[in-house]
Amino acid sequence: HIYKMNSFTVNPNLFLIILFPFIYCSSTILSLDSSNDGSGTITPTTMNDYLDGLDAEMDRAFIEYTDVGVSTADGTGRIYMGSAQGSDRTTFVFRSEFEDLQQEQVDFVFSLVNEPPKFSALLDPTYVEGAFKTIDDISSLMGVSSNLSRTEFVLLQGLPAFDRELVMVTGETSTMNGCTVYASPSVGNAWVRENLGLDTFRNVVSQSVKIRAQNLYPSGDRICVTRAQHDGSVRLTFEHMLTNRINGLLEPLFGLGLFDQGQINAYLYEAQQLEDLIKSI
Repeated sequence: HIYKMNSFTVNPNLFLIILFPFIYCSSTILSLDSSNDGSGTITPTTMNDYLDGLDAEMDRAFIEYTDVGVSTADGTGRIYMGSAQGSDRTTFVFRSEFEDLQQEQVDFVFSLVNEPPKFSALLDPTYVEGAFKTIDDISSLMGVSSNLSRTEFVLLQGLPAFDRELVMVTGETSTMNGCTVYASPSVGNAWVRENLGLDTFRNVVSQSVKIRAQNLYPSGDRICVTRAQHDGSVRLTFEHMLTNRINGLLEPLFGLGLFDQGQINAYLYEAQQLEDLIKSI
């Protein structure tokens, strides 16, 4: 149809042509920060891609990574280390498996990652109390439930000057086989300024008083729950995977593996805490 307005002939399709760029821009999904200041050059393009890759890497880790030979007291948790394909960094994983859980125990495990910083506060021996902050909800930009967050962790016990900060975006998705995957890749200041604006950039920079460490790809968590058909019993697997760069003067030593044993000890502590907390419910 053609409409006449004040003697001007107007084609209604013109409105669609004019509006299309704005409609397209509003639905564009941000790419992740694959720079050296973000989560590294092998980072998948989007958060959805990252989550899919992380899910696959969790499967691969259980088969191909090295079991370091330590476990929790009841044997629910074990530690693995290896490298993602194309990565020159060591990735650490703890994998905990629980049988015959009650629903309240399952709910507790999910709360660890759904209510940040609950995981860090209850499990992580390197967490700096009160350091975690959610800076912005960026779900509409990432295509999944997502936040821009900042936290800090202890690198050397008793030496707070060596503490590190992390700035990261989170993301989560559910898989077809009963798992929920959570990602936590780092982003750099340039990515924040370009994609989230000057106000958010200033908010991030104003809190940056520590050397910035990075969560490289792959980094995140996965919770898988299965229920037996014959009796309804619940089996749950929790996996926590991180690939880090600590930066600063100690980074060369970290890259050489001189901190590997400390990371193994920290992951074993986390897995033991998880075992003890679930038993206490």
